[in-house]
Amino acid sequence: DLAYFPVLNHEAVTRHAHGAPAVLLPIPVSPEYHDPLEPVLPRPTPHLDPDSDAFRRPLERLLQIVFRYVAFRPGQLPIVHRALRLQPTVGLLPTAAGKSLCYQLAGLLQPGMTLVCEPLRSLMVDQEDHLVSFGIHRSAAIVPLSEQPQGYNPRGRDEILRALANGALLFCFISPERFQIPDFRRQLQDAVARIPVNYFVVDEAHCVSEWGHDFRPAYLSLGRTVPTVCRALSGYVPPFVALTGTASENVLVDVLRELQIDDPGSVVRPQSFDRPELELSIVRIRTGERVDRLVSVLRELLGWRPGQPFDPPSGIVFCYFVGGKLGVAEFERQLRARLPDLVDWLGTYSGRRPDDRLAADWEQEKIRIQRAFVANEIRVLVATHAFGMGIDKPDIRFTVHTMLPRSLEEFYQQAGRAGRDGKRACCIILFCDDHPRLADEALDPVRTPADHLPQKRAMIRPGAPAESDAVQHLWFFSQAFRGKQFDQDTIAFVWRSLARALPQDTRQLLSIPIRFTFLLDQGGAAHPAFGHQIQGQEDAASLLEKALYRLTMAGAIVDYTKDWQRQCFVVDLRRRTTEDVIETFRSYLLRYTTEGQARRYLSDIPAGSYEDVVEHVARRIVAF
Repeated sequence: DLAYFPVLNHEAVTRHAHGAPAVLLPIPVSPEYHDPLEPVLPRPTPHLDPDSDAFRRPLERLLQIVFRYVAFRPGQLPIVHRALRLQPTVGLLPTAAGKSLCYQLAGLLQPGMTLVCEPLRSLMVDQEDHLVSFGIHRSAAIVPLSEQPQGYNPRGRDEILRALANGALLFCFISPERFQIPDFRRQLQDAVARIPVNYFVVDEAHCVSEWGHDFRPAYLSLGRTVPTVCRALSGYVPPFVALTGTASENVLVDVLRELQIDDPGSVVRPQSFDRPELELSIVRIRTGERVDRLVSVLRELLGWRPGQPFDPPSGIVFCYFVGGKLGVAEFERQLRARLPDLVDWLGTYSGRRPDDRLAADWEQEKIRIQRAFVANEIRVLVATHAFGMGIDKPDIRFTVHTMLPRSLEEFYQQAGRAGRDGKRACCIILFCDDHPRLADEALDPVRTPADHLPQKRAMIRPGAPAESDAVQHLWFFSQAFRGKQFDQDTIAFVWRSLARALPQDTRQLLSIPIRFTFLLDQGGAAHPAFGHQIQGQEDAASLLEKALYRLTMAGAIVDYTKDWQRQCFVVDLRRRTTEDVIETFRSYLLRYTTEGQARRYLSDIPAGSYEDVVEHVARRIVAF
């Protein structure tokens, strides 16, 4: 009648929930002691109906004991069910629906450690703080020591990876860029050789897609790198658990493709994305009225009355620039001047340090501001979209967008940070449309195809007088998507340079450094081949990485990594046969289309040299 379990698992919770006479589980002998994880491989749980009591009751009991929630929210159990079955999962849940809980619960129930890929350092720290609040201290975020906030347990990358290898951690939060660093890959592989990874979680998975509103090129290589780096000695490869609250159908297709998830049943959708507690409204303004209307809207939302006690609710004012008249610094300055009672409750957050800030280390300052906002020491935060993706603060009562959001998905995510406690919250957009005819023409895909947007740049450049919000954002869209021809020409430009160094021997592997600024001239401007379509070093590095990734998809590049010290990509090349390249493209096509459609794409590949065939296949990948 006595059941002893050396590791907390599904069977132990099931027996406890069904009233077993005695269930023994290990506990730490002191706060400093961590019982190391056993090098045991995860196993799929028995197949049970996710809606059945036999599946729900034990998990609900664990939910109550560990996470102190009464019951699961809609959509959570199907995601947990697939994860416990060790099946790849793409979970779509509305904002505030508890996506993180899905991987946390599954990670606790399966042997091994859970790796979580996060797009923002602030989100890593928030997730770790959240686990600690539930008594789960065996977690760590790999954040550079120079960027760790005051009061944060200082641990470097090497120390955390040693802890992983020793079985001391249950959860580890990592940025996608880490997987492009050779030393990190090697250290992680050494750790995985001792303790297996049960799940690889891609949080905020819309960042994987080029059509997503927070796209990051580093995410593109995860589908190729993770199965190699995180493979256990036994051959076990952890399933992807990709979670997001904002993914259109195009973005969803991209996520499945880039993470190489072929299972059509992997996508778990909610019955509804509705957030009835959010009251949405649009305030139409003229260009010169933006600050005045923001002040009046905030006075109403904050309940400010002259001479009355002031205890403002929490809220976020979203901007889309750091500097300039529409930047966070200027809006905060105006609010401090016009709402003096708000001065002690006001804060600013942006990815890049505003020019008027004196903080020596902006990364540490950002995390301090974030924690102060979560703790209600700051009530109103003027922030760019860099703030708070997934930040868990239940009592945000309002959001105000100072201009039209760049997409419906972005607005849904940002507005969705309000009302997470289920209580009423207001979400307001200040919308300027001074030139409706111009906006309508530019936004009409028939009159203005996407490929023609760059030609309209002079007309729709940002900062022009009396420019409407829609037209301003269209300029940013034209920067993100410069057209199919531009992408194809970029790939051809990069490939021709790499091909000159190709060895003739197909057995020889060559590593070639290619600097981040490769697409720029010596003066830092765009290379003459690209006119004025590249905007600075960061843009150039992003475009170069996308070209390298597509050449990897074509089979021309074996692998590429980043060398941050030398500020370059290191590209591994090996000459292959033209037949190998065509077969690689065919295999890629068959993952997403029929045999007949694949043949049509392959039929017009001309005979030629290896270099010519690679270039043509890479161009076809862009077109596809």
